Amino acid sequence: MSKLVAYLLSFLLFSNISCIRQRTIEQNDATNNPDSLNGKSSYVNPVDGKVYSTDSGFKKYEPDAGIKPANGPVKTLNIVLLTDQNKLENIIGVKKLASFIKSTDSIVYSQFSEAKEKGEILVQFTLYSDKKPKVEVSFSGSIDTLYLRRAVTEINNRSSQARTLKDSCVYQSHYGVNFK
Repeated sequence: MSKLVAYLLSFLLFSNISCIRQRTIEQNDATNNPDSLNGKSSYVNPVDGKVYSTDSGFKKYEPDAGIKPANGPVKTLNIVLLTDQNKLENIIGVKKLASFIKSTDSIVYSQFSEAKEKGEILVQFTLYSDKKPKVEVSFSGSIDTLYLRRAVTEINNRSSQARTLKDSCVYQSHYGVNFK
């Protein structure tokens, strides 16, 4: 595990992280499920339709102390880094990225705190150095769209000033609602 991933995990104790080391455009041994990335060489992104590939396969990391169980109906299933982990520190910095992820977690946890339906939410961020982030959301299951609209509005408002140091950074936060 890289120092960067270990450091990021020390901030994010509620999820695991899947990392990519290199982006190419090949599609073999692919999945479109963020939960089944470990060991796969390609990820067909359900949010933007792009294919993210790596020669060595995606790697899954978890905090040493394990993943803390979530209180309430929302659980962070995983974080997917779609920016080369070896370049991440120079693009954004681990503390700053962890802060963005935690902010999104708190919004989704809060907005869906009374949710009764079951489903999954995938929030994708593309952070830039010179403009507002691009936030894209997809969901499956019986997600209440009122909760979802409120969450997306708050995520967009809170993240409007988020910037990288240089270049862009793409990551996803994957949530389960009422998963046991």
